[in-house]
Amino acid sequence: MGTFSLIFFYIFSFILLFIPWIFVKNTVLQKNEIKNQLATKNRTARNGDVFINALLKQGKTHIQNNSLFILGNKNSDFELTIFTSLHCEICKNLIATIQKIIFAYEEQIKINLYLKSYHPQMNDLHAFYSIFLFQGQKNFLESLIYWYENKKLFKITDGYDSEIHKPNLEMQNDSFPQNNIISTPAIFINEYAYPPIFEKEDLYYYAENIIENNINLKTLNYAS
Repeated sequence: MGTFSLIFFYIFSFILLFIPWIFVKNTVLQKNEIKNQLATKNRTARNGDVFINALLKQGKTHIQNNSLFILGNKNSDFELTIFTSLHCEICKNLIATIQKIIFAYEEQIKINLYLKSYHPQMNDLHAFYSIFLFQGQKNFLESLIYWYENKKLFKITDGYDSEIHKPNLEMQNDSFPQNNIISTPAIFINEYAYPPIFEKEDLYYYAENIIENNINLKTLNYAS
């Protein structure tokens, strides 16, 4: 067998082995991801009552609610209020969680989302508000996720008047000090602060637990 034939043989053998290995690797990774998701969901389900009790223990916080970004069903009794900054690195996953909640339970939940801008002219807020007004909540959430991943801002939608909306966006920015929000993300469920001992990444599962079990937070009391 010549040198060229040997090289070809080794390359061909490598390809034959490599392709199945990639397939097996991806299959294993997918199975592990599903297992992790199920484990998280089961753990959260077991801790559902503990979470509710810890939530009620926080006591209610009166929030001066003037959010411009209201997602889901405005008439829902189940209400999330979320304060986040456009420059908060750990907030990206939370926006993805909000997107997931809206996709699954749009009619059963109301989400008040506050975005903090540090830009002097609030160009970033204007851009996102124009998308929210003219393109809807789906495109708005997708544009937010794109921003957190790439730090590239969309242009302001045609027809949007920045001067008209400037006072409302200034009020949106002022809502952070008015509600004593020092760090982000800050999450409130029906004005109860999200218990700090619980991971914010599990918000979806706790929201799911409340919705699927028809838990009315307004009628519950803290059990000591």
